[in-house]
Amino acid sequence: MFGRSTLFSGKSIGFAALLLTPALSPAFDVVLDYSDDIAGRNFFGGNATATAALEAAATAVSNAITTQLGAITTDPVTGTNGSTSYTINPNYIYSNPETGVTTTLNNATSPLNEYRVYVGTQLLTGSTLGQGGPGGRGVSTSGGGFESEWIGAVSAAESAFNAQYNRGGPIFSTFNFAPTLGSTTANATINMGGTLGNLWFDVDTDNDLDFDTSTELSDFWHFDHTTPVESGKIDFYSVALHELIHAVGFGLIDSWDDLVSGTDWTGPEVIALLGTGTDVLDPDQSHIKAGTMGLSIVDDSPQEAIMDPDITAGTRKQITDVDLAFLQDMGFSVVPEPGHYAVWAGVLSLLVMLVFRRRSVR
Repeated sequence: MFGRSTLFSGKSIGFAALLLTPALSPAFDVVLDYSDDIAGRNFFGGNATATAALEAAATAVSNAITTQLGAITTDPVTGTNGSTSYTINPNYIYSNPETGVTTTLNNATSPLNEYRVYVGTQLLTGSTLGQGGPGGRGVSTSGGGFESEWIGAVSAAESAFNAQYNRGGPIFSTFNFAPTLGSTTANATINMGGTLGNLWFDVDTDNDLDFDTSTELSDFWHFDHTTPVESGKIDFYSVALHELIHAVGFGLIDSWDDLVSGTDWTGPEVIALLGTGTDVLDPDQSHIKAGTMGLSIVDDSPQEAIMDPDITAGTRKQITDVDLAFLQDMGFSVVPEPGHYAVWAGVLSLLVMLVFRRRSVR
């Protein structure tokens, strides 16, 4: 009998508007999960305006990414060959957005196109406004039977697992392993796509190690995404948009790492758009270089990329063509750039741990 083994990849579990979109192709769907917030401080339950801004940001991300995620219906996955079987059991974890405690999900299944993000609030230090990232992914394996059938059983499990857990988008984690039965060794590679993420927002804006009052929060955050950002305040919608994009993998997954060399980027879409991939990343290698300009996909206006590492008080950011180019290089399919929307005129409808830093008003 083959014994059990476990592999895990979870470097990113802790951190990390109005759009035109094709009406007939439902795809990527960011689903916000408030269960930990409800069980904790219930910040969003008591702040409808902040909730609306977060939901609007989730809609913006969902509409910008057009990748269709396959459903995960089988947990675990077993491959058989004659009387021999090999089972791959997926494991998912995320960081509780209220407590920071690692939470394990017992059920790895996921509906078609769903990407679930667990949201909450925490006491954050310094200039940190929020943190977001994808959950951790891992597998445990077991199997047994006859040596002559072993390689076939492992291969069948590998194929069946990848057919579901790859999900058809970017590769979040790749695992290579060589299970042995007796003197026979098989080789398998499994690729896991995205399923879940986590994010939280700062509720200690004065850094006094205590939760802010509602007045303190309102003095610091601009919660209403439907009105211009008040002078001196941080736009909650913009921070939510930034952290949600981290939560779906930006800066934190294997398909990102494969394109990073220091602060250089090797992806063709970014190089084609910017004219270079040299020194286009922040030194943390998980953000676009600070001050990188692009065009808003909402109104085609010049704007700093939403995925550079900071934001100016009194301003609002949207997703830009630069952000889309990075997402596309990672393996996502995305909406056309603003200048290309006319091509879709017949089928378009109007649809309404990483750190995001603040800097002084300029």
